[in-house]
Amino acid sequence: MSETDQAFKTAMAQRGQGRMDEALGVLQEALKDDPDSPRLLHALGGMLVETGRADEGLVHLNRAAGIEPDNPLYHKALGDACIGAGDLDGAERAFRRALEVSPGYGLAAVGLANLQIGRDNYPEAERIYEQALTARPGQNPDPMVICGLAKAMLVTGRAGAAAELLRNGVRAWPGSPDIRASLCMTLNYADNVDPNAVVLEHVRLGQMAKAMFSIEPMEVANDPDPERPLKVGYLSPDFRTHSVAFFVESLLRCHDRERFEIYCYASFIGGHKPDETTDRLRALADHWRHVDVVSDPALAQMIRDDGIDLLVDLSGLTSGCRLMALHLKPAPVLVGFIGYPNISGIPTMDYRIVDEVTDPRDRPNMGGERLVRVPDCFLCYTPPPDAPEAGTPPCAERGEVTFGSFNIAMKITPTTCRMWANALLQVPLSRLILKSRGFANAVTRERCRERFAKRGLGEDRVELLAMTPSVAEHLDLYRRIDVALDTWPYNGTTTSCEAMWMGVPVVTRRGVAHASRVGASLLHAVGLDELVARNEEDFVRIAADLGSDEDRLAGLRSGLRSRMAQSPLCDGTGHARRIEGAYREMWRNWCSPRLAAGRGG
Repeated sequence: MSETDQAFKTAMAQRGQGRMDEALGVLQEALKDDPDSPRLLHALGGMLVETGRADEGLVHLNRAAGIEPDNPLYHKALGDACIGAGDLDGAERAFRRALEVSPGYGLAAVGLANLQIGRDNYPEAERIYEQALTARPGQNPDPMVICGLAKAMLVTGRAGAAAELLRNGVRAWPGSPDIRASLCMTLNYADNVDPNAVVLEHVRLGQMAKAMFSIEPMEVANDPDPERPLKVGYLSPDFRTHSVAFFVESLLRCHDRERFEIYCYASFIGGHKPDETTDRLRALADHWRHVDVVSDPALAQMIRDDGIDLLVDLSGLTSGCRLMALHLKPAPVLVGFIGYPNISGIPTMDYRIVDEVTDPRDRPNMGGERLVRVPDCFLCYTPPPDAPEAGTPPCAERGEVTFGSFNIAMKITPTTCRMWANALLQVPLSRLILKSRGFANAVTRERCRERFAKRGLGEDRVELLAMTPSVAEHLDLYRRIDVALDTWPYNGTTTSCEAMWMGVPVVTRRGVAHASRVGASLLHAVGLDELVARNEEDFVRIAADLGSDEDRLAGLRSGLRSRMAQSPLCDGTGHARRIEGAYREMWRNWCSPRLAAGRGG
């Protein structure tokens, strides 16, 4: 092995262990002897980008691409560096050059398409993926391209079409865990899908990954004392301004520090960065670990070395998840919580925290994860401190009722469209306001309007809004809404809590799967079970009746925030004690056989 190859191998190993300074030093030293090695230049430039030094990284990556102009890998890395440096036009040129050199190159297609999505140009992102999908005649398309196109379709509310694309992808690439994971996540959004079949798809994913990577769980040597203080680790890519943060903040703040020592493993992957929410959450943890560039095996070793007793995964199969580290089982007890509405499928995952409403006891316990049902609600919401006052129902001034939903467009299924449209048709003087990032794009807006027009709602009754600059402005828009309509089969969570905090009642439909019962759980927690529909017809009736009762809307508007504040849904201390009780029981279950074996010896 040449000295250049050895330096590269050493630096990559150090990077995987999170020893970035050492890795950078090795590469810089090696470049003194081999200054024109594109491999070393590429590695050094990429690591500089990862550590926030994109401008420096650009210098080395430009040199690598200049030395080997037909290497698509270097142009793709150059595109990433340009994004880090804020040069989006340069990034687009680099990604397009990578695709010119290698049509169908998945990573470059993803990079270029993500640029378009960042500009709210979803049709162009789809076109890029479709072009890459057909770029290699006679060959199976890159799995990343299949997943990317499916995600672009899902974001614009076409979950059914995205699921069908991914099913075809599974047939083309039966051994691709990425495609199967995308299929699993997408199926949570699709209507007319058997929930039990979706769970089994997750189980297949976990079994495939275990077999493919020959993963063996790590050995742990934690003290099996059932009553000692415990080390609890929270693993997430979403310790930032994100829905997960609204439901983890109160738990971190209210943990009993005499009984629990809290570690947070923050994995900001996919362009996400720390923000003011990150700062707030970091201050609530006893120990904070940035694990962005730490490999999954090294992350698992870090968790093991920290002596974590219970590791709580907050992401499931969502973007930025660290499934390989979880497969290694770096802590005695692994728990799924908050961030994903289904099982992970990972064979080493022990538990998933739910409640009696989201997962009734008469439902079968499918997959290897045991359901732990906490009393009241499994979630606790932390309201934004700068929320405006709720005001009065807008129907009192407008003379017409305004229904609304601020859920993401991917949750607006055909069934959801039909329910919403039928509810509004029962209330002649009514209109609908929808808000989602996707509606910044004209084509996406037109597609949505066409779906409602087919259901009898003209353009004059449907208003589509894009994102707002701040949370306060977002919440202020609820002052235009009388009744919030929930999505189905994937209910809203943060959106429903925000609506109720702003005095807007939410009408939801309860289904079979966990994702379609979260709305029922939230409403039960605040004592509004009468707004939970059993089926589609029930949903239409409840929504129409509520929208036609101005006095009832006024009463809810004036008292819903205080009712919510006094409910289990906002009781941070009570919620923490309930979750800690669940953790303690899980821990005792792990200790019991070990203590029994010790006594038997």
